[in-house]
Amino acid sequence: MNDSTDSTIIISQEKLRRIEERARKLAMEKSFLQLAIHMMNQLSTAPGLENTLSTVLHVVTENIGGRDATITYWLESEIHVFSMYGTHQRIERIDDPLIVRVIETHQPIEEEQDFQETFMTSRGFTKAWHWTYPLLVGEELVGIFKSDGLHVSARDFKTILSTFFHYAALIVKNEILGRSRLQEAYERLRESNNALLKEISEREHANRQLAAARDAAESANRAKSAFLANMSHEIRTPLNVILGFTQVMQRSLLFDANHQENLAVIQRSGRNLLGLINNVLEISRIEAGRVQVNA
Repeated sequence: MNDSTDSTIIISQEKLRRIEERARKLAMEKSFLQLAIHMMNQLSTAPGLENTLSTVLHVVTENIGGRDATITYWLESEIHVFSMYGTHQRIERIDDPLIVRVIETHQPIEEEQDFQETFMTSRGFTKAWHWTYPLLVGEELVGIFKSDGLHVSARDFKTILSTFFHYAALIVKNEILGRSRLQEAYERLRESNNALLKEISEREHANRQLAAARDAAESANRAKSAFLANMSHEIRTPLNVILGFTQVMQRSLLFDANHQENLAVIQRSGRNLLGLINNVLEISRIEAGRVQVNA
């Protein structure tokens, strides 16, 4: 009778420990990968620059921890700082030495924080860290993430942080470009509106000048017409006197034929002049508004 073969595999405790460690590491990596996917999915639902910045900060703090998180970034060559509490301000220069070092090196920085600064009441958390992480798109630095009071080391999240912050940098850059294009379009529209408003203002000014010139011309024309009407009246009165005297002299027997002929010339010329003056007077009265012409 054949003996059955024993299939039991005997391994050492050290090998078992390494297998268990490898299994734990694979499980942790899977967990971190799932967390990274979850965090990136949360970023995808935040259109708009301010919404994106706020979401990046809250996704990190809600999933990993930390407090007083900020993102420093550049927009149109201006430095902006956005905090997890919604404050948004423009600053002239960056004074935080950790952020300055990240700008210079493009490398993340983790520094242990004084426990008293974390405001934790339980000594179960014996350590805390500052995280300062670059938001890079290739070699381009889009911004810097900074968070205080983290009670886990960035080394434990190296893979997830690299994946998450590269993805966050792409979204932030896209929103910054969108804001810049929107700002450029707004500036072009404002310049166009300013040019249009300037043209309208210039036209209104020219129209006011034309109206003033027209009013002045009409006033001068009315004054001229009034003057001519008055002068025509003043001239016609003595002219009528002259014509009256010539008629009286023509009836007199004291004047010979030669003088009578001269008086007749004076009479004809005076009547012609009187006709002209009457015409001027009527036209002046019409222009001065004293006579209405009926069609």
